[in-house]
Amino acid sequence: VNMELARQIQRDDINGELTGLGTIAARLAELEGQKHVVIFSAGFDPYMFVNLGKGYSEDPQMHRYLREMVRQFRAAGAFLDSIDIVGNRPADASESLQRMSQPTGGETIRNTNGLAAAMTHLAASHDVAYLLGFRRGGAAEGDIDVRVSGVPRDARISFRTGFGKPAPKGDLDPLQLADIVINDIPQNGLSLKLE
Repeated sequence: VNMELARQIQRDDINGELTGLGTIAARLAELEGQKHVVIFSAGFDPYMFVNLGKGYSEDPQMHRYLREMVRQFRAAGAFLDSIDIVGNRPADASESLQRMSQPTGGETIRNTNGLAAAMTHLAASHDVAYLLGFRRGGAAEGDIDVRVSGVPRDARISFRTGFGKPAPKGDLDPLQLADIVINDIPQNGLSLKLE
């Protein structure tokens, strides 16, 4: 019982982290262009996705948490990139970071002890990019698959595996929001429109 309680506390903590990341993505929805959220993390125990004592069956609760976070990133048109801060370790140790980043189209940087080198690698991996567009058939969210032929051997293809519903238009102009963020313009939190 104590072990299951400890696992539930860990699940709740992970849910809090995934919910927080989803909230960040939702706040980015109004901005236009390439949006990347970069997290520096050791990740969490990849066995949190497994129902212990039931073979290797995946935990549906953890998948719901992850799906909701991914849905918010897709809807915002944002990518989640992760940098493993532990450095060199077995490949499956950073599985949780990969599970979070990959469905958003983001990248996981691992097996490096230098954060500067990791950031340089991440930035360089986005130096050359192609933007593919499509016409929506409706307002629903959906999944996509991309196939590319004739790719050089050292090239890496990554893409977001789906898209969200169109973002509702708010009263806030995305360019004004970008100007506020980039130029650190103080805000008072109150806006009045008198007619």
